[in-house]
Amino acid sequence: MKISQIAGAGSAGYRRCCLLLTLAIACAPCLLTQAAQSDLVPEQDVDSPALGILPADGEKKSEAIARYMAGILEEESSGPEKAFESYRRVLDLEPGFSELALYIAREHLRRNDSAEAIGVLKDALKANPKDRNLSLGLASIYLHQLQKTDIALKYAQRALDLYPQEYTPYEAVWEIYMAQNQKTRALQILERGAQSKSTASAFWLQLADLTLRSVAMDDGRLSEEEIAKITPLFENALKYSNDDSAVIVRVADFLASATKQTNKAIALYEGILKNNPDFPDIPENLAFCYTQIGNLDKALEVYLKIVAKNPVRPAVYDKLAGIYIQKEDYLHALYSLRQALVIDPYDAPRYEKAGNLAMYLRKPEDAILIFSNARMHFPAYPEFTHYWANALAQAKQYNEAMRAYEQTIFEASSVKPGLLDAKFYLDYGEAADQAKLYARAEEMLRKSIELDPTSAEASNDLGFMLAERGEKLDEAEMLIRKALLLSPGNGAYLDSLGWVLYKQGKYPEALAELQQAVTHFPIPDPVIYDHIGDTYQKLGKLAEAVLYWQKAAKLDPLNKDLIAKLDGNAKKMAGRPAATPASSTSKTPAGLAPE
Repeated sequence: MKISQIAGAGSAGYRRCCLLLTLAIACAPCLLTQAAQSDLVPEQDVDSPALGILPADGEKKSEAIARYMAGILEEESSGPEKAFESYRRVLDLEPGFSELALYIAREHLRRNDSAEAIGVLKDALKANPKDRNLSLGLASIYLHQLQKTDIALKYAQRALDLYPQEYTPYEAVWEIYMAQNQKTRALQILERGAQSKSTASAFWLQLADLTLRSVAMDDGRLSEEEIAKITPLFENALKYSNDDSAVIVRVADFLASATKQTNKAIALYEGILKNNPDFPDIPENLAFCYTQIGNLDKALEVYLKIVAKNPVRPAVYDKLAGIYIQKEDYLHALYSLRQALVIDPYDAPRYEKAGNLAMYLRKPEDAILIFSNARMHFPAYPEFTHYWANALAQAKQYNEAMRAYEQTIFEASSVKPGLLDAKFYLDYGEAADQAKLYARAEEMLRKSIELDPTSAEASNDLGFMLAERGEKLDEAEMLIRKALLLSPGNGAYLDSLGWVLYKQGKYPEALAELQQAVTHFPIPDPVIYDHIGDTYQKLGKLAEAVLYWQKAAKLDPLNKDLIAKLDGNAKKMAGRPAATPASSTSKTPAGLAPE
């Protein structure tokens, strides 16, 4: 409970209502006497001696009303400071005026006068011993202003004992126990609240929220035992909700986020939408639930309806992109992210996700545009220059790509040197190799290996590049074998090993490695088939060579080198006699027969 809670009579308008009540009481003293004899009879204990009823003297009553009216007029004309003394005099005459007592106590606290605030509230509590707000006000002052938790607990517990079906006393006692580092006792108070007979949905929601604050881990997760304790609180809130949509939503949110009752949450959300289709946030929550249970089509349907109704919400396009990615519909995911960027061009992670998705889809022109815009909006982010360089390289714009990599080095050196890591130099080296800038490619790949000696990819790339050029073949073999030690069974690295062995003239060993590489590739690869064809040619098996070149050409029909090989050897094949059945020594291994 906060200090502001003790000042429930803060506004002049509210106090006018209290004045009308006071006037009514003054005009009907018999009613006051009846009330005093029933609800206002004080409790008999050592702390609260018998005090009688509010003053019934007509003259005092009239003076109190007059001073209260004067205070209201003074507050409106001269401000609360001028009215304070008039209000204070009203309490001297009518100490049981609880609402005014709370207001005066707040004013004393504002003036750092805790003693006067306590005195006012204690006098009012003597006149109204069953007023929970007075007890809770005293508890708050003793806790927050004076740090006297034992006394604070006495007053908070008094309010709780009188009103066990109201939420605020539970919160006050819980707060005091937490201030005393007695979490176990604080939780016991909440367990007592869980046994309440309250039929107010607000009580159960507030108690559930307080329990969540008490038991949730630092990351917000709940154990199964904790969920089992909290769920009945939300179920009671639902039971007494009287179809209040706001209450039902809170219950559904809890079921969707913390429990496994997602289908029940869906039913609640759908019920709300049926009766109140414009209730905010429900469609998003419903789509989230559909995603949780794996019904991506329903989730997609809901999100599409949301953007059709309100097409300028970038967060919804982000959610759409997430659904499309789960459905492996990457093209629509990219479209959704680009729509979000049109609406909100200042989201760096969204640029990164969209650009990398375009790269994955082999749409480098889109990636170039996305990363160019990202650079414009985030000039202090050198990673976007790096991504831009990668996109240029994929688009085969090698001169621009080389300049972009150098620009990345310039930008990152001063603001983010950690960006210039092994991965950056690997990207730079691969792009330089594609650009046939072999000296620079070798320099960059060696830099990558220097920064990360465990990089299998960099070792393989450098080894394969050296093998392709027929240079430093012993080192190339060593680099590729190192890559295979770091990543055993990698099909690409096995192909590299076969190719370096081919370059060394070790054709039988090369063929064995290349045939092994085929079995480790998830999909057929034209490069491996081409290498196998070349190796068969060196072994003098032209028929097998042509068949593997044909397999490669089928996968890569625009490869001019493959077409030239096939055309150049077609005449040789035509002039040969028909092949005899293959002997056991020349039989193609199982699983590698040409199609």
